[in-house]
Order: sequence, then C-alpha cells, then structure tokens
Amino acid sequence: MGLFGFGGRAASLPDFTALSVEQALDQLRALSLPRRNRAVASVLYSARARPAALEEQIALFDQIAALPDIAAHHRANARIARTHKALELGDADRLSDGMAPLLALRDEIASFSASDDIRQDRCHVGFSRLYVALNAALMTRDRALVADLVEEAQANCRDHLATSLPGGFYRSSANVMRCLAFALISGRHAADASRAEIAELAQKVYASALDKRPPAAHRRKDRKVSSGIAMPDAEFMRTAALAQLLTSWAEGADLAAPIGRLAVAQRTEAQRDRLLTCWTALT
Repeated sequence: MGLFGFGGRAASLPDFTALSVEQALDQLRALSLPRRNRAVASVLYSARARPAALEEQIALFDQIAALPDIAAHHRANARIARTHKALELGDADRLSDGMAPLLALRDEIASFSASDDIRQDRCHVGFSRLYVALNAALMTRDRALVADLVEEAQANCRDHLATSLPGGFYRSSANVMRCLAFALISGRHAADASRAEIAELAQKVYASALDKRPPAAHRRKDRKVSSGIAMPDAEFMRTAALAQLLTSWAEGADLAAPIGRLAVAQRTEAQRDRLLTCWTALT
C-alpha cells in the first residue's frame, strides 16, 4: 500500500505541503481526472498531506471546492473542511464568507446515495455539513440560522431513521446527535412538545448507532483521543452521553452547560472555549 492508502500510484502525486495554493491548483489541473480525484482525496482526508498553515488550507480547500469536474463528494467535503479550519482560526470573516456556498450544498448532498464509505454517504456528509454550519452560526451568534439548521437536522434525522442505515452510521451518529443538541440554544424548542421530539430522536439515533456498532476487532484503532480510546468509540461515548442528557433536558433539567461542552466543535481548546462562550451567550 502506498502513500495515504491509495496504492503505489499515489506516491507520485504532488507534495501539497511544499506548494503554494496557486502551484497546487496548477498541478491538479495537469493531472488526469482519476489522478486528480486521488490527489484531492489525499489532501482532504490526510492532515499530513496539507500545508501546515490553516489560512493556506482554507484557500486550498476553497479552490478544490470550485473544481467543476472532481467527484461531488470531494467538493462537498472541501467546503465542510474549510469551514472547520475557519472555526479553528476563530475567523468570523472567513466563516461568513464561506456560509452561503456551504448552505447551498443542501440539495446536492441530498442527491448522494447511501454508502458504507462515509466520505460519500448522504447521511454522513449531510450531517457533517449541518454540524459545521451550526458551529459557524454559533460563532457568529446567528440564532435564527441556528434554529433553521436545527429544524433541517430534525427533518433529515426523521428521514434517515425511516430508511435502512448504512454500517457507517455508528460513526455518523456523533454529528447527528450534536446537531440535535443545538436545539437547546435555537430559541424555537422551548416548548415541552419540541423538547420531547428532540429527546425521542436522540434515543432513536443512539439505538440505531448501537445496532450498527461493529465488533471490537473490526473497529478502527489507528486514530485515538488523548485518553487512548479509539476515535470511533470515543465519539460513540459522546453520542450516548448526549442521548441521556437530552432526555433529561426534555424532562425539565437545566443542562445547558454539560450539553454545550459535548455539543460544540473542539478540535483545539481555544476553539472549544470560544464556542462555549457563544453557547452561554445564546442560552
């Protein structure tokens, strides 16, 4: 297996860590379409294949998202990834600039098929978009957009739970659950009936994720959190905790702080703290 898991041919792909954004785009355009898609995948899905600076990553992801002939799921994931990087920077201007194209992906992602490959699965990519958009709306303190996105998440959740879920839902469930958790700050879910629906969906998401949980021997163990727990299992623990907390919230408990700590994006401590400050302001 070659570099980044793409076989021996991938070893000859451009080294994007050593190129400017303009040079990277020139190199991409010079590749045949199959190799261009492989090169884009290496940048999107392997952190060690990207430039080190977050600003350069954002610029590169923006350019990749604008390439008309690469796979649609790569374009969508590039928009999602650039928004995550803008959140890491805490850059409100970059978040605002990227919001419209991110939101515009809704119908295109809805046309994706269900797939055990989460990078192109309709449910996983759709809730990845919703989750990063919710965090961006939180960072900019746009409560109306938070509420709109939570309602979209509820509708999508109901639709997906009514279908046969792919095996990757064990991993997708973390973003689904965290999207539901944003109901707490939406301003439209204070009524008992609204809270009850969120809690019911949360329990169904948890049960469905548990049903899709692979045997321990088949779970990825190459990515771990600081505690040493494998990433998918750590995310599932978050899913389980949020399901319980949202049920208690629906019953009237004041759980804004613990739900917020589990719901917001937290790639870095600084990012988490910024978002929690905004969460508290909207609570």
